[in-house]
Amino acid sequence: MNLNELNDLLQKVRVLETAVEEVKSRIINHRSDYDSNENATRYGLIDPILDALDWDVRDVGMVRTEYRMTSGPVDYALFDGTAPLAVVEAKRLSRTLDASVSVQLLSYAIDVESIQYVVATNGDTWQMRARGQRDTVFDVKLSSGNSVVSALELIRMWRGVLVGDQAISPIGALKDQQTPTQDEYSGAIQTDEPPLSTPRVSRGWIRLDEARYNARDPRPTRIRLPDQSEIRITSWKNVWISIAEWMVEREPQMTACSFGNTKPTVIKTTDEGFWGRGGYQLSNGLWIEPGVTGNTLLRTARSFLQHFNVEPSSVLIRFD
Repeated sequence: MNLNELNDLLQKVRVLETAVEEVKSRIINHRSDYDSNENATRYGLIDPILDALDWDVRDVGMVRTEYRMTSGPVDYALFDGTAPLAVVEAKRLSRTLDASVSVQLLSYAIDVESIQYVVATNGDTWQMRARGQRDTVFDVKLSSGNSVVSALELIRMWRGVLVGDQAISPIGALKDQQTPTQDEYSGAIQTDEPPLSTPRVSRGWIRLDEARYNARDPRPTRIRLPDQSEIRITSWKNVWISIAEWMVEREPQMTACSFGNTKPTVIKTTDEGFWGRGGYQLSNGLWIEPGVTGNTLLRTARSFLQHFNVEPSSVLIRFD
């Protein structure tokens, strides 16, 4: 692995670290909601981690939910495009994970030769086992651990690793060293070619179709919508909200929106259940799905515009 590849891997760990911190905050602030609701746990705690690992839960080429196998359905099957590489069983936050959950998954996976790993999680604890092995590859509890160390454990689920595009040899070396602090970890490895990230390409206006999320980069400060109106923003989530609100004004009769993803909608008609917690209510009463972060947020915003025949390139984002 060369320095550029190592730098890419470290950037991925940083993105994952940010997702871990977000999940920890949600567990602290809304534990009772997640304790009693498996769907809330999946949307609010599990999906953000999978997204940070490049498993887009809205892309059936990557992730299929409620995937049926011979022995029964699993909550998530992680695909390389043609065959499942791993399966994930989700439980509500209050559910204690014991070996029986993973053993059940291992029995499911035995019928599918391509499945090499099984994962059990309640959104806080994540356990991964290799095919035919009862011992864990990792067993990590996000709420009580160091976020960097948790990210270094979870990176074994990174899509690039499971598909086989990337090696993970640096991870063991990093973990064997002294546990890094936030400040120590924040420095990037310097190479002749800096890693691609939106503000490094330009600190001026960036087209939405060219924008890429990077946890280390500054947050966007303004958005210019297709009608040339500009709005000051303070976060990536504001990009998605601003676009959705603009579309509400353009399409006042807009109803719930589906983009052909594994989940039925990204804009919901009611705040029933967990939709009212962590989501955002638009001016026409519809609700934006909670838990959309990072590059998934950008992909969702682009798909949303295309759904209404608006070119994503007509939206500009500025970094000052």
